[in-house]
Amino acid sequence: MVETGSLAFGLFETRRWIWHHFTPDLQQRVGEQLLANVSRSGINGNWLLFRVLTHAFLRSVGWDISPSQTMHDLDAIESYYRGDGWYSDGGDSDATKFDYYNAWSMNMYPLLWARMEGDALDRERAARFRARSVQHVQSLVHMIGGDGGPVFQGRSLTYRAAMVSSLWAAALHERESVSGPALAGIQPGLIRRASSAVLAYFDPAVDAAAGRLSLGWSREFPAMAQRYSGPGSPYWMSKAFLGLLLPPEHPTWTEPDVPLPIESADFVRPEPVPGWVLAGERESGIVRLVNTGTTRRFAERDPHSQDLRDDPNYARFAYSSATAPVLDGRTVPVPLTVPATAPGNDPRLRLRELAPGDEASLPDNSVVVMTPDGLPAVVDSIRSTSKDAGPRRSARFSLLSAPGEAPFRVEGELISTVTAHEEVRSVRILTPFDGDVVLTGYAVAAASPVVGRCDGVSAVCDGESMLRSMLTVEHGDGVPMCSIAGATAFGNRSLLPAARFPGGGDGREMRVRIVLGTTPGSTRRRTT
Repeated sequence: MVETGSLAFGLFETRRWIWHHFTPDLQQRVGEQLLANVSRSGINGNWLLFRVLTHAFLRSVGWDISPSQTMHDLDAIESYYRGDGWYSDGGDSDATKFDYYNAWSMNMYPLLWARMEGDALDRERAARFRARSVQHVQSLVHMIGGDGGPVFQGRSLTYRAAMVSSLWAAALHERESVSGPALAGIQPGLIRRASSAVLAYFDPAVDAAAGRLSLGWSREFPAMAQRYSGPGSPYWMSKAFLGLLLPPEHPTWTEPDVPLPIESADFVRPEPVPGWVLAGERESGIVRLVNTGTTRRFAERDPHSQDLRDDPNYARFAYSSATAPVLDGRTVPVPLTVPATAPGNDPRLRLRELAPGDEASLPDNSVVVMTPDGLPAVVDSIRSTSKDAGPRRSARFSLLSAPGEAPFRVEGELISTVTAHEEVRSVRILTPFDGDVVLTGYAVAAASPVVGRCDGVSAVCDGESMLRSMLTVEHGDGVPMCSIAGATAFGNRSLLPAARFPGGGDGREMRVRIVLGTTPGSTRRRTT
């Protein structure tokens, strides 16, 4: 069904070269097969849009298909809309699953439908989709790092550069009305610059020897695949080439490049609907996403799924364009207390490797408490409690034991204050329990030898690609430490800073300062 929607759109765009050269018998057989492919009942979410596109194509070539199903499907899509250009894909009224499906599906496909028939069938609805797209692309360009890497958050990330498809969809939809320097609220040169930067970033993902795209991100990394992923999934990246439908005289091809937001200046951009703050530091080229409102609730997940007990791509309090969550769950806390006055003490310490029997311990960018079974509690929900759209965000979160473990549930409160350079994260446990609390920062792909250092107040972890992740205790009696962790999309092992607060389950405030940047004198900005 999924592929049928794209096939239908492709046939729509190439009717005079392909469809009109089919024999009547072949047209009938292809049309019946397309119709059968999208006749499933009980579907919801972005899958509804594949039926919308298929029916639109068949009507365009003379098939007598009532638009009532299309209107019903689009009504459902609109029920997922939460404001400011953001949809929660297929969720209930209180669902908070925000991700790149807003770019490569929920905002893109409605614009393709509008291009195919929307202006004629329901001009008012097409105009709403248009307006929402304008809002969303403004958010999207702030999620691209200075090296072209998008923020790593959400599912289906092996689609990679497909996230720029909504930029091109906006340009396609406005192609007849372009005048002056602005296009659908965004400059044409920025659409091309954003797309070029993202595509160049993912160029190493092409396995030149095998002549194929791999499952992964900037490298092959099958561990990040979802249960529905397959060898062909990376080729949804082809959506990034939607702009090739634009004629060569279009302003997106003729106007000069416009720098990305991260290339122009530092920024802090609150996104109240998904509960995010996007923060960009021009000098390092890193974009961070501080999350106080998006999660994929454990209770909603497929009980037969082989995924991790929580969902690292949604259930973390921060993400970035230079790091990714630890996905294999194997993390070992290694306290490093290096007295600053110790004579001759080398602060560059080699940490021990993972060993057989080491248990999962610390997820990155999280609040960690241990269940009675001695395992980390699962992040079940993150609910924004912020009253305004400023860079200071607040949330309530809940942690619970996974199925099969002793019942355990803890509620907590988080307050995050964000600047372009750092985040101050304050946590208070609201459900008293007898135990320690650990706050963690960004996991960086570990260099060789592994390098980390602590001075009693801060934990500093230096990783590959000149990255530095640091956590400093600002309030409370937390003990800083560095932890060797397992694989991420950026490397086969990682290193993260953390602080353990003894007895932190008694309701006291725990506050840390979290910094993700580059080592002195280095940057992740592209030079071209």
